[in-house]
Amino acid sequence: MVEQEVPADQAQKSKKNKKEEKLTLKTVLTKMVPYASFPYADHALRLCDADPNLKADATSESQIQTLILAAQKLRQLVKDMDTLDEIKGFIIFKPDTVRQVIGESDH
Repeated sequence: MVEQEVPADQAQKSKKNKKEEKLTLKTVLTKMVPYASFPYADHALRLCDADPNLKADATSESQIQTLILAAQKLRQLVKDMDTLDEIKGFIIFKPDTVRQVIGESDH
């Protein structure tokens, strides 16, 4: 007797394969560092001269080293979020900033 795969099993495997195809360095990095966002992960990888959208390869020694270095930078960025006035490469909104409208005169 030959066993056949049930369509639900095929759908689950297909879904898993799609997730694996989308696994990028940026995605892996956000899972490595708690409270990290995709833009910060992207920034940390670019600081390491790596393509954040490159497909992750668990067997690549160079990618592993890049991820470790980027994780250290990203961890520091996350720690500094509340303490720094400026984070290099980012414009940070501050609620107390007063915006002057061009052409508006003082009365």
